[in-house]
Amino acid sequence: ECLASERATNVMARSALSEALKQRGSKDGDGSSGEEDIRLERRSSSVVLTPRMSALAERQEAGAFSLERMGSLSQSLQTRRRGGDEETYLLRENSLPVDEEVVASLKSNFLSEAAIDALPPPISSLQRERILRETPQSPTFEVLNRISFQKLTDQSEKGQKLRLKLLRGSVVVFFLAGYEGKRFVYETAKKLGVRCVVVDGPDCWATQLEDEGIIEKFIPLDMTEAETVFERALEAIKSMGVDPDGICTFCEVAVPVVSRLSEHLGLPGNPPAAVDKARDKHATREAMREAGLPSPNCCLIESEADFPKAMELVGFPAVIKPINGAASIGVVRVNSEADLRKQYKKVRAEMKYAVVKSGALTQGHYSEEEEIEDKDAGPQNSVLLQMLMEEYLDGVEIDCDVILSDGISVYSKITDNWPTYEPWFNETGDNCPSILPQYQIDEMEKLCIGTVKALGLTTGVLHVEAKYTSRGPRLIEVNCRMGGGQVHSNNLAVWGVDLVVEHLLTAIGVPSRPPVPEKPKRCRSNLAINSDTTGIMGPGDWISKWNDYPGVIRAESLVNEGDHVTGPSDGLPSWLAEIWCEADTVEEAIALVRKIEADVVPPIIPKK
Repeated sequence: ECLASERATNVMARSALSEALKQRGSKDGDGSSGEEDIRLERRSSSVVLTPRMSALAERQEAGAFSLERMGSLSQSLQTRRRGGDEETYLLRENSLPVDEEVVASLKSNFLSEAAIDALPPPISSLQRERILRETPQSPTFEVLNRISFQKLTDQSEKGQKLRLKLLRGSVVVFFLAGYEGKRFVYETAKKLGVRCVVVDGPDCWATQLEDEGIIEKFIPLDMTEAETVFERALEAIKSMGVDPDGICTFCEVAVPVVSRLSEHLGLPGNPPAAVDKARDKHATREAMREAGLPSPNCCLIESEADFPKAMELVGFPAVIKPINGAASIGVVRVNSEADLRKQYKKVRAEMKYAVVKSGALTQGHYSEEEEIEDKDAGPQNSVLLQMLMEEYLDGVEIDCDVILSDGISVYSKITDNWPTYEPWFNETGDNCPSILPQYQIDEMEKLCIGTVKALGLTTGVLHVEAKYTSRGPRLIEVNCRMGGGQVHSNNLAVWGVDLVVEHLLTAIGVPSRPPVPEKPKRCRSNLAINSDTTGIMGPGDWISKWNDYPGVIRAESLVNEGDHVTGPSDGLPSWLAEIWCEADTVEEAIALVRKIEADVVPPIIPKK
């Protein structure tokens, strides 16, 4: 309501819209609107882009006004693309080269932690109000103002159909495309009629999406000058010649950038301060304590001088983890002071060689003979090395996928994670739906939802990780974006909820109210195969053959013949493959995965 009030200052645009609707024959005299009005606002595939709503006043000629979006994104933006196929710029895990040209490509194409450090602070409430007053309403927002709240929030198939109509013709900017496995995100958006613009490094794989017509436009953004990435991204979006209805990302490292871009553009999104707290595990714990939520004992470690304080506050066993890490990289259990000192050095080295690749933190390859204390070790010193030491949590780990809409939790479902590969906490598998007792599921959902609200998050799809311990539910971390891997497919197959769709809706300011069945539609289980030894992948078809096995949805190798893989004795184990299974009951799905696991033998040639 506040947003509507602020943007209503654009009287000329609103008057133009009202006049146009009168000419077209508005059906609802009370100001609310149904599907008929949406067809007036958006002409499915014939809709083209319009600049700011203030320009609508210039198009009031009888018969000419239809909120058509003028011009093509492809024509309004400059194109810059480097030649060559994907293999010329994609870096394989554990094979980082030292060639200067490749390192330069790395810096220009991958967002570094330095760019995150250089982001501007959250703007003041007065500044945000000014931006909202000066930002003309988008066609989507105008339509929202004319539809009754009851219709917009109807949690039925009819209500969902109405909300999806609002997506058609909308312009959504995606900051960072993510790894190529996220192609389904853009294909889903395309099917819904969303006009997608992707902003990423000049050699990003997503350039091919423009060639294929899946996205409307790819905007290359050189990431080399980390200090100016945000300003240049903001200018690139403003210079499109059209105004986006929303901006979003499905990449962890891009979340703080997107929150600020949304803020500066007057678009829906989570407050930057809330996002920053969620990404900082220590700040998250502080927010939980202030909200009276149970939280593990923890201590921030910036150097070895903090060890005595950390050991006194936390004790052993404990876990150390980077405060801004992801994908379990740098997360390790420690059982004594000697263990802490050893693993601390090892994690520092590992994080210095970790690379932000395609919007995700990716494990690099380093030698233990390297001088770990050297601040400049590794191809780029871009990942923060502050760490959190917190008490080790026993019990069952879960993922909770949450959808927030205007500060309200409209969806939350639990997936059980199987025991991790310790001491590195690598995932080994999961099942959905949860087989925990209902009271534990309820307690976990209450903690996860309470935490995201305590952080100040208000909108979008969130991925929360937690454990049900011997002392009750305890948080692991909050991710301000959709979970990776099988998270999307699990929620879609089991509960019929498409997290991509719901995130897109919230990105353009449309309420999310996904219809959810009382019972799961299907049941799923996933096996993540970790390397149990360090070596080189040998030849042999050891995974794809399982694709023909009854009940197997997909069996996919994550490594190729000749790839270097790491075993637990040498660091974070490499993921070798994943296998998804589906059945009528979750118990049947788990049993099928376990049977396959017993028969799988990865062809690893151990290092000498």
